[in-house]
Order: sequence, then C-alpha cells, then structure tokens
Amino acid sequence: MEADLTGRSVYDIMSENVSDRPTNILVLPHFAGSGTPYMNPLAVGAVLGIDFNTTKSDLFRALMEGVTYEMRQNIECLEQAGIRIDKLRACGGGAKSDLWLQIKADIMNKTIVALDIDEAGILGTIILCGVALGEFSSYEEATRRLVKVNKTFHPQAKNRKQYDENYAKYKRLYQAVNEVMSNEPMER
Repeated sequence: MEADLTGRSVYDIMSENVSDRPTNILVLPHFAGSGTPYMNPLAVGAVLGIDFNTTKSDLFRALMEGVTYEMRQNIECLEQAGIRIDKLRACGGGAKSDLWLQIKADIMNKTIVALDIDEAGILGTIILCGVALGEFSSYEEATRRLVKVNKTFHPQAKNRKQYDENYAKYKRLYQAVNEVMSNEPMER
C-alpha cells in the first residue's frame, strides 16, 4: 500500500529497514523445484530459524541470502571445473538493489559490478548488429563504448565468517530437507 501511495518500489521500501548484518535464517528457495546445480523438479523450499522476534525485514533479507547461497553453489561448481571467476556483472531488475548486490558480494566473496543496463538482451543484440554492420570494429570496442558501470560492490570482511558458516549449514539443509520430503508422508 505504501508503494502505491508513494510511487516507490516495494523492494526499496522493504530494503530501508533491513540490517546490514547476515541473518541466522536459512531459506531454501526451491518453491517450484530446483535448477542448477541439483536439477531436481521435486526439491522443496524451506525456511528455518524464525522465531517470535523475526521481522518482515529479516525474512526479506533471508530470502535474498537463500537465493545467493544457491548462486554461490553454482559458482563453486564452475570453479571446480577450472573456470576462475573473480568478478560478476549484474544487470536488470536485481541490479537495482544495492542491498542484494552487497549480499551477493559478501556471500560469494566476489566483486559485483552493477551495469547501467536494464535490458541486457537488447544491448547484446545491438552489439551483435553493430559489429555485423561495421558500426564497431570489434565486440570489444562495442562493449567498451556501450556497456557502462553503475556501481561496484566489494565483499565486506565483517560478514565473511557468518556467511561462510551459514553457507555450510545451507548445503546440509538441502540434503536433509529433500531426504525427509522424499520419504513416505509422515504420520501426524
């Protein structure tokens, strides 16, 4: 309702009251199965660690953390395959949230560069066409001229230990939840 009254994004409003510290809430964001690295359409979501003191802001941050733990797993899979990743670029809707970009930098321990691009697919098409038509001498030139950095987010050491501990718990939680849920329905 406040978003309607003020014309601001509901995400911006919710971000205002979020702590700058990690939560102790773990969210498995598999509300419609899971994609990589599990590729399990039967995976289920879970929220663990809430109590009577948990606020909407805590849950909001925990949801972003859960999705980012999932991203970290994918990055680790790539790195185990020999693909070194030092920096990630963000664009589109998620790149508009400074809060989420900082959470990503902290959880993945990677620099996150927010690009000043709303529609990466369209820009990619422009770059391809520009090179094909000779407007740019190379993809590198087109990228240099058209892709602009908005902000850069660096991992914060103050959050590192807790996020590493929570991430280890997160990985165990996926296994436990899906093992329990794949068995016969529990008696009540």
